Amino acid sequence: MGPYGGPGMKADLVLYDRFQDRCLAVLDAKYKAAGPPAAGDVHQVRSYAEFLGCREALLVYPQALDHPLNLQSPGICARSIGFPLDGDLDAGGQALLELLTSLA
Repeated sequence: MGPYGGPGMKADLVLYDRFQDRCLAVLDAKYKAAGPPAAGDVHQVRSYAEFLGCREALLVYPQALDHPLNLQSPGICARSIGFPLDGDLDAGGQALLELLTSLA
């Protein structure tokens, strides 16, 4: 078993609430051009979240997508978020941190 998923699975980042011993979000980074998220990518991050018992499944792209993902289904919310690499990385990191903090 991979450290963040089932057999052969490994998410890029898993955010845990250590005090409540629960998974808050699973993040998977994608290095692709802006466009709609690929079905396989959505399935991958949702599988991580399902395996870990997590509600938030986030696909992280190097820029905001033209068609962002916001898929609400019973038990799991799959979303895309941008982490721009072509500008101020500190500002991008702060925006990502604020989003992740809001999940707690």
